[in-house]
Amino acid sequence: NTVSALAEAASGTSLQQRGSSVMRLPQTPPTLLPTCAALLSGCVLDVVLVSLMAPRAVLGGKAAALGQSVLQKWLAGVPSAAMEASIKGVKQYSLGSRFACLGVKFLEYSLAGITCGFIGQGVANSLMLLKRQIHGESEHDVAVPPLFKTALVWGLFMGVSSNLRYQAVFGLERAVDMTIAKRVPAIAYATTVAIRFVNNVIGGENFIDMARWAGVQ
Repeated sequence: NTVSALAEAASGTSLQQRGSSVMRLPQTPPTLLPTCAALLSGCVLDVVLVSLMAPRAVLGGKAAALGQSVLQKWLAGVPSAAMEASIKGVKQYSLGSRFACLGVKFLEYSLAGITCGFIGQGVANSLMLLKRQIHGESEHDVAVPPLFKTALVWGLFMGVSSNLRYQAVFGLERAVDMTIAKRVPAIAYATTVAIRFVNNVIGGENFIDMARWAGVQ
């Protein structure tokens, strides 16, 4: 997880989302708050994604399952990741449960994206409006992004793009662990950094396209 966090921090996805305007902060300070909001939301969501994708420990066996509802029992049969390994006699996943995982993660990631997007953009919008009340409006001020629409874009981005990309990342890392990493363990760390770096670059481009399509950037 430490290697993953370093890789995702090094990629600077949120900074890339704001493009070259970030490099001109002294000339265009109004872009600072939206950039910080995207960066904060992205960092929180990275933690959420890694946590939700982590395999669950199985404790208690059949005894623990007796008090569960039908929905809880069904969810218990859904893997944390579509390509999570089955363990014979402990947890075995069918093809259907692996497809169900995509739907469950869509809902989880979308909810996380909407929540973090709403809070992050809400704070940024409040600070932008407060700054204009104190210092007055300027011709260099950027338009205040629509709060609810931006939050929905974050939800859509997380549920579709991030969901599918992280499923692919999980599968690629598992494939490396099962093959070349058995002979050269150090290769697992290098591939984790490389895969997650590329994943975040692609994610940044996806978010830009989605935000422009929705008209919030």
